[in-house]
This record gives sequence, structure tokens and C-alpha cells, in this order.
Amino acid sequence: MATVIDRWVAEPDKGNGKRWVVRWRDQHRNSRRQAFERKVDAEHFASQVTYELNAGIYRDPREGNVPFVDYGRVWFDSQVHLRSSTRSLYDGIFRNHLFPFLGVTPLNRITAATGRELLALDMPPRAKQVAAQLLRRVLNDAVAELLIPHNPLQSLKLLKTETQEARFLTLEQVEHLVTNVHPHFKTLVRCAAMLGLRQGELFGLHPKNLDLEQRQVRVIEQLRADTNPPRRGELKTKASKRSVAIPASLIEELAEQIDQRGTDDYVFTAIQGGPIRKANFTRRYWSPSVAASDLDGLRFHDLRHTAASIAIQAGAHPKAIQTRLGHSSITVTLDRYGHLMPGTDQTLADGIDRLLVAERRLTTEVVPHPASGLG
Repeated sequence: MATVIDRWVAEPDKGNGKRWVVRWRDQHRNSRRQAFERKVDAEHFASQVTYELNAGIYRDPREGNVPFVDYGRVWFDSQVHLRSSTRSLYDGIFRNHLFPFLGVTPLNRITAATGRELLALDMPPRAKQVAAQLLRRVLNDAVAELLIPHNPLQSLKLLKTETQEARFLTLEQVEHLVTNVHPHFKTLVRCAAMLGLRQGELFGLHPKNLDLEQRQVRVIEQLRADTNPPRRGELKTKASKRSVAIPASLIEELAEQIDQRGTDDYVFTAIQGGPIRKANFTRRYWSPSVAASDLDGLRFHDLRHTAASIAIQAGAHPKAIQTRLGHSSITVTLDRYGHLMPGTDQTLADGIDRLLVAERRLTTEVVPHPASGLG
């Protein structure tokens, strides 16, 4: 409980300065005090402190003085659950954007205006969005730790970044691309477009997880691009762990790949052997082959979209496509590729019509009943 004291009465030898003092013990039972010029302000403050102490939501205002750079570093080090790719992304956002922008600014001095200033900085739209989301997340934890009373960025409207539209190649375009890629990577590109594995899943594929007799690829790990040298790590999601059937037309080519260009550790390797480094592959081989094929702007990930498109053309059920691509849910699959199934809605309407016709036939059909009478 907080108490208001008249200093000029309680401490007559100190009859100057602010007259009214609020005294209380904080959540750690430490004695605290704060002086005010007016009694009404002191009483209001005392009531607020008493309420917060009784409700268990009291926080020491001084604790919010911790510099953002200090709290941010401690917060980042505590996020041990992050995937390696996410951790690498956050590390770059902190070092390149948030720490230079906020520096030693105390947590309790960050305001909604701070958030708007962040969104006005000159940086890539995607980085700006991630930075704002990350700062909001850090401040949410600061609120939970009672360092600040509320998150000033909670109502901040984040920028909407346009998602890059997926591209789908025809089979003819796939083959044209394959003819223009370095011979060492032809099978890699064709498999990406036919199997739908992610780039890291292909780069990290171990020969023991490729069963050519059963025509199956076991996807259980991926090659991480954020380590030096590259090494295998966990998959993107739990659903990413899966088995993918291999078209018979790829078996002979994959056998040749393992025999002539693979190693004991990797099905697909760099030209000099060893794991493929994503940046080197993109710069030296992927981008030139895309340009030579007149497919400017095509990403390697678009081969995964192409695989989904080919599966739809082959008549695959959406659930089968979800499993093949390793999506976390059927919703993800339909959101991304539902528009490629133009006949689905019409087929549904036709099915409803058949049910209605059958039901009407049953309800209008006259069924004769034997005459009944008194015996």
C-alpha cells in the first residue's frame, strides 16, 4: 500500500522543495518514494501504485530504462528455439537495422512514433516489415517481464509487401531450361521441376535416401545455406519429412547422376565435389542459364511451383500434392495452387445437381400402399 506524507510536517527541518511524498514497498519489498508539488497528484499516484501492487502488475519505472541494444542482445540469445534460417534472418535485422536505429534508446522511451520512423527508413520493404514485426515481438516480451506498461507498437499498421507471384513453366520450357544449364546440374534442375523438392532438400539429398528400385526419395533433412561450410540440418516443418515417388522416366538419369557426378555423401554436388553453395550456384550457373532461356527473373523455387502445376495437370488430388510438396496443411496447397484447378468448382456444382435430382426423384415418386379396411 502506498502512503501520502506531508514532508513539511513530517520533516519540519526540510520545509522546502516538493511538499508531498508517496512512500511504498515495491514487489521486492524495497522501500520506494516519489515527491510531488501538489497533493492531488500525490494521491492519484498513490492510488495507482496501490492498485498495481494489489493486482500484481506493478513494475519499477526505472527497469524500463534498459537500453534497447542491451535488452535486444539478451532477448536474441534466449531464442534457442528458432530455426537456423530464422535465427540468421533475425541476426541480420538486429545488426543492420534495429541496433543502429535504436541503439541505447531506453525501452520506456520507445513510442508509436518510433515505429512510424522505423517504417520510414530507407531499407528493402521485406526487411522493413520483418524489422517492425521483430521489434513488436521484443516489446511484447518486455511487457510480459513488466519492464514497460504496454507495447507502443501494438497498433502500428505494418507495410503490406507484395508477394512475388509464382511462375509455372510448361514441360517444353523446363526442357529448354535444362538444355541451357551446365551439364553438371541438368539432372538437378529436371528433378526440381518433376519432384517438387525445395532447393535445400535437393542440395542436401544423401544417396542412402534415394531408392531407385522402389522409385522413392526420402526427404529427412536439408542443406543449410547459412553455415560455412554448408551442412545438413532440420527440415522447414514437420510435414516436410516425407517420401516422394519418382517418375520412371527419371530413374536412369538419377542412376547416372549418382554414378558419374554424385559422391558418397551427396546426390547433387558442386562441380569440384562437395556440397553446393547456394550463392555460388545462383551466380555462376542458375542466373546465366535463366538468361539464356529467356526466362528472366525465374527463381529456382519456381521449379517447385512448376512441379505442383505438372501434378495438377496429371490429375493429382490436392491432398496428394500437399503430401508430395510437404505442405503443413491442405489449406496451404489450395491457397497457392487452387487457381490452377479450373474445373474443380464446376465439378462440385455438377455433383450437387446430381444429389438434388436424386432427392427430388425420391420425394416425388408415388409408392402404392395396400388398401386398408375394417376386418
